[in-house]
Amino acid sequence: MPDEPGDRPAPRPRSKRRSRAVTFTYPPATGPCDDQPALDLLSEGNLKVEGRLVAASNATLYCTVRRHGQTTGTDLVALARSREQPKLRDMAVFDAVVNNADRKIGHLLPVADGRLYGCDHGVCFGEEYKLRTVLWQWRGQKLPGRALSALGRLERDLEGGSLAAELDGLLSAAEVAATRARVELLIRHRVHPYPPENWPAVPWPPV
Repeated sequence: MPDEPGDRPAPRPRSKRRSRAVTFTYPPATGPCDDQPALDLLSEGNLKVEGRLVAASNATLYCTVRRHGQTTGTDLVALARSREQPKLRDMAVFDAVVNNADRKIGHLLPVADGRLYGCDHGVCFGEEYKLRTVLWQWRGQKLPGRALSALGRLERDLEGGSLAAELDGLLSAAEVAATRARVELLIRHRVHPYPPENWPAVPWPPV
């Protein structure tokens, strides 16, 4: 005889995941950064739609912004294919840690001062290995020393630091354990991961 609904334990409440922009800086910045020119450009500039990415799952438009002669328009495809950008490589390591299943070219946000941001991290932290990214150019190569140092700090913080406490409120225990296991695996093998064999390696569309 099935249990009565009242006999079943209530499911554990889950906090809503938050999508955060992330940036990598090695070593840490030595002084304050000035984002005001970029903010002025975005808030006061003239937006021009150059075209639409018709294969995208959402209505995705390619635009430029111009204000007083200053303009945007970085070649993101060339950036995503580069092997010589340390911050882009750091982004690839970050994606391996969070198991990012949707790192597209348009999720790379370079700014004029040389920093590189990433956005739209809603498809991350899965328990199964489902890394799907446009940043495979370092697969199988040795991790840089700065990445191994960062991973070591991350491993310690996941063991009982403030990050462990924060993730406990955002992810399930299994997802936190899987994240810790990915960090340990990267440190043990010291190489960038290979694409999964049973999962599409590149998101569609890649932009």
